[in-house]
Amino acid sequence: MKIILKISFSFCIVFSFLSCRKSHLEVDDIYYYNIIPDTTITSVSSYYPFSGIPNPNDSTASIQIDLDNDGINDITLSVSHYYQWQSASNPLSNYFYQSGLNMINSIDSIATLNYYDTQFGVNLTVLNFLHINDAINSNLRYHTSATIKSIVFWGPSYNGPYGDSYVGFKIKRNGNYHYGWILISRSGSNLTIKEFALNRTPNRKILAGQTQ
Repeated sequence: MKIILKISFSFCIVFSFLSCRKSHLEVDDIYYYNIIPDTTITSVSSYYPFSGIPNPNDSTASIQIDLDNDGINDITLSVSHYYQWQSASNPLSNYFYQSGLNMINSIDSIATLNYYDTQFGVNLTVLNFLHINDAINSNLRYHTSATIKSIVFWGPSYNGPYGDSYVGFKIKRNGNYHYGWILISRSGSNLTIKEFALNRTPNRKILAGQTQ
């Protein structure tokens, strides 16, 4: 009987110690949303045969997303093009194309890179196109807006990669940062939004593509 009591008592101490340690460990609390079906925005309905001129001449399409499920939209993704005469001999150069992301609240931000246009000597704040399992944390550079595409006839231009990429972001709530990602895909003038996630545990990183 004494031996049994001793073993039982030792087990309780160990179990209590492990429970205490576990309660102090931070765990990821991931809010994940899969957009079904994928949502695609585009400013171009069609291109005229042979000339490649977009129809309509001027157009903008955008979508807003509530990243933390609080009923308030947090980010705007947009694509646009517009006509501005530049050349009679090259009609396509008269069309300017732009796409990008903007945080609605100035305390929130998007993971970005600095792109230097050597021809015009201008710095552009462009999207940091992330890959699966890239860490999204305080080590990245952030800005309230980011350029995905900016094509102009005579001026600084940028065109990011096509296909699937992850957008890293952070939002500030109650004095703490929450990190997250959005999966987007680019094809021609189309921008598709597929899914997104947010780590609801304050100040804790998230990996691109992490859902739990």
